[in-house]
Amino acid sequence: MDPFGTTLFTTVSPPAGTDFTAGRGPLTAYSLRSGHRLWRTADLGKGLSLVLGARAGLVLLGITGGSHPGLYGYALSGGKRVWSLPYEGDTPSVLWTAASSGNRTWVSSGTALLCLKQADP
Repeated sequence: MDPFGTTLFTTVSPPAGTDFTAGRGPLTAYSLRSGHRLWRTADLGKGLSLVLGARAGLVLLGITGGSHPGLYGYALSGGKRVWSLPYEGDTPSVLWTAASSGNRTWVSSGTALLCLKQADP
């Protein structure tokens, strides 16, 4: 579970002792103020899903292993997937990580490093 601003985002993790790429379930957003569910995506399929950040109106999700590894951007308002970047790395067990500073977010998995820049207003 990851809180960003006034919203908590969750994804389903596989049970302990299960192959980590077997995770299934949606990305779900909850209001931290009321506790009510704001939205839920469709099932994300197999793979370990990690919420990497929420910036510029998007929730950034990294999926490792499974059927559709890569980076995915979901709209903060409503949870609609607005972009994706499939990733076929040579090490399917390396998890996505992210760090942000200013108007940039750096995302990595294995030997891949991406820099995402927030558009100027």
